[in-house]
Amino acid sequence: MAPSQPDRREYYRIEESILMTYSIITSDEDLSSSDSTNSTLEIINEFSNVSAQMKASLGRISERSADIASCLKSLDTKINLLAQVLLVNGENQALKRHNINISAGGLAFANQEAINDNAYLQLKLILPPDLSMLVIKGRVVSCKRQDDFDFPYQISVEFINLNDSEQDSIARHIMRLQAQQLRQRKEKLL
Repeated sequence: MAPSQPDRREYYRIEESILMTYSIITSDEDLSSSDSTNSTLEIINEFSNVSAQMKASLGRISERSADIASCLKSLDTKINLLAQVLLVNGENQALKRHNINISAGGLAFANQEAINDNAYLQLKLILPPDLSMLVIKGRVVSCKRQDDFDFPYQISVEFINLNDSEQDSIARHIMRLQAQQLRQRKEKLL
């Protein structure tokens, strides 16, 4: 019996549910072009920046008044939920909630249809809780059949041409989720 191969993943992976859509890239021009001129993308990114600024202010407010900080945090949560509803029902109707496994190097998701290995995709990901949107390119490294009637294919995608900012956004998002999961585990133990 041959020894098992160690998992040689370069990045830490985490599972979560996000809003996502993809399209298959059909030409070399589409592969090298950027879709950052989209007005919805600009609004979502501004929303994300404001959320980050609010977190810093909330920290200072909570030092003075826990009640006010709690109320402001609840209002921020309501606004985030409303923004998610608007994203799903608005201009980006193609965005659907997907359970994904993501790292700074790629992602995997269940899909209703097969996608050819080595196909290139443009992925639009909206990362909770601050609703930051990433438009990134990827290459399908595998498409495997699985035992799920609704989503019979498991698609694995390697990110390509990521700039440092995009990779940092994904890495920060994963670290934030890890910290949240650790807090939840500790609370269950108490």
